[in-house]
Amino acid sequence: MNGSLVSFRVDEASKIKATVICEKLGIDLQTYMRMCISRLITENGVPFGMKLAPERPLAFDELTKEQFDSAIQRAYDDIKEGKVRPVAEVEEYFNGRYGL
Repeated sequence: MNGSLVSFRVDEASKIKATVICEKLGIDLQTYMRMCISRLITENGVPFGMKLAPERPLAFDELTKEQFDSAIQRAYDDIKEGKVRPVAEVEEYFNGRYGL
């Protein structure tokens, strides 16, 4: 099968970010683009997501003093402003997002 060249322009920063993500997934950008076209045809639309696992929040012992102080200040400010959630809701969020 002879291949057909598909060419398009994208800004350099986007290309670099996309290349880094593909490398983390173990593929190159060209392979990803071929996968997209193949799935687009097979599914007659854009049906899939290929994502890296979400980054987990830093553990207490991984925070710098400045990061810790900033997080505590933001939490204190939120409480003062009434921006609070029930514990069950917070647990559900972290369980869903981070599998805790």
